[in-house]
Amino acid sequence: MKCCRAPLEPANSVGHEPCSRGESRGRFHCPTSAPAGSSNVASSRSASHEPSPRVAVVILHFNEVRDTMDCLRSVERVTRRQCDVIVVDNSGTYHEGDLLERRFGDWLHLIRNPTNLGVPEGWNIGIRYALEELNPAYVLLLNNDTVVAPCFLSELVQVAEERGAAACGGKVLCHTRPNTLQFAGGRLRLWLGRTTLLGQGQVDRGQYHEVRQVDWLSGCCLLLRREALGSVGLFDARYFSYFEDADWCLRARRKGLQLYFVPTAVVWHKHATNRISLRKLYFMVRNHVLFMRRHGSPLQVATSLCYLLIYAVPVWSHPLLLRHPLATMRTVVKALLWNVKDCVPRTRWGGSGTLTGDAEASLDAPNHERSESC
Repeated sequence: MKCCRAPLEPANSVGHEPCSRGESRGRFHCPTSAPAGSSNVASSRSASHEPSPRVAVVILHFNEVRDTMDCLRSVERVTRRQCDVIVVDNSGTYHEGDLLERRFGDWLHLIRNPTNLGVPEGWNIGIRYALEELNPAYVLLLNNDTVVAPCFLSELVQVAEERGAAACGGKVLCHTRPNTLQFAGGRLRLWLGRTTLLGQGQVDRGQYHEVRQVDWLSGCCLLLRREALGSVGLFDARYFSYFEDADWCLRARRKGLQLYFVPTAVVWHKHATNRISLRKLYFMVRNHVLFMRRHGSPLQVATSLCYLLIYAVPVWSHPLLLRHPLATMRTVVKALLWNVKDCVPRTRWGGSGTLTGDAEASLDAPNHERSESC
């Protein structure tokens, strides 16, 4: 995997225009007007001649190779040139990795996993490679089914540098409805074990226009400071999917580190869905309990279990209960039994109350589904 950066041809994508290049190859100009269908996206800040911190972009690929290609084309146009792009292929097939290599060549670093190792471990593999081989100041996690605004990375890095943030996250909009919000910052409610996200389904009228501290940030677009990774550690691979980003963020906050939502760092997310499957239900239930075992007090674990079984599971699984009641109940029991087997050597009590911040949670599955949390 070489580090040369052969330029790619910009390709128009839904939701934004390509940056225009100035006379100097290293200088970019962001559009001064918002993309059609969205609001308040572009920044008035101009590119700086000062050296900028190096960023390693980690994109986890799991099928949908066309989405990954669209994402990479949009990343190539970002204003911040001092970045390396790493694609971690979690699909377990060499065919898709070969397609990416033929299309993008040495512009990206491709890491092939023999099988789907899950979201957190896929991220960890990309992060380890970045820190050991590329020496970045920041690592950016980005869903492969996103398209990014040209200035999103500059906005994230500038806020991280100005505020000394451990992590910064962008505003996530719907790709097919470019002015509809999916994520504008997260809040954790430990008494319920509930992760919630702000703005989901709302039309973006600029109501979430301020840079602010939040309880957690979505892994859909998440900039991590190198020092914070050293202090907090990597993602917990046990989650496999769902709650892994909230878990890392809560660990960071408990070390006194700060997380910021950056509204001018915009990405458009393609495959947002509230559809439920038995597999998805299993991980949501299993990881809800795992998250509370890691971070809740005994009383909070008890109250969150009541919330989970009495309210959340019936709401999440209503369509499944109508069609497959026995399979649905078996799935929930299986998820609870996993925690019984796992809890004795791993349970860690601690934490208190509801954290500050706004929002409604987003959860990333191996196929990059995003679900509304109850």
